[in-house]
Amino acid sequence: MSIDDQLYSDDKHIVSKLDNLIYFNFKKLAEKYQNKTGRSKKDLETALYSVSAASYTAWSVHNKFPIGLILTYHGVLKAKNKQERPKEMSPKEADIKLEAKGGYLRLYKSITLFGFGFSLYEIVSGLAYTVSGGISGDQETLKAGISGITFGVGLFCLMSADYISQIKMPDPPPKKVKVSVMERIRNSLRQPQFEYSGMDGYK
Repeated sequence: MSIDDQLYSDDKHIVSKLDNLIYFNFKKLAEKYQNKTGRSKKDLETALYSVSAASYTAWSVHNKFPIGLILTYHGVLKAKNKQERPKEMSPKEADIKLEAKGGYLRLYKSITLFGFGFSLYEIVSGLAYTVSGGISGDQETLKAGISGITFGVGLFCLMSADYISQIKMPDPPPKKVKVSVMERIRNSLRQPQFEYSGMDGYK
């Protein structure tokens, strides 16, 4: 059995295949983040949860909808407290855990996929409305566009962070600090100098 067989769901349904694809791509993103920055993927999760909270706050204020701040609290809670985030587990492990609880596996995954699709729709349509409203000067269209963007970004970042938090990945090794050529020259000049004294050699 390959490593992929151990990680990904063996359900051949299109919903499970899409779920595996999302996990795979977020895993690649987390790996690139760790390799590039030398920081744990948990820092990426925190950043996404924070962006989600900020976006939901903007959406609530923009629409004068205080109840929406509950979504802000959800993002802040996960950003501040790692224990509130989803536990690390592969799609296959998640399937086994959900089935053991008697959950409807495909329904749960379908809702998750719908959430991603809806968030992207809100962002794209929001951008279209914002551009249209900005050009035409229609304030209602512009308002609807901003509302769509802020809600879509909040939902997308929240769900993305939840996915990344489930990825099993060790923390990266400390990133090596690159030393410039000039710094190397300075370091060499700081080293002790030796004098040549004929037959006695260097001293």
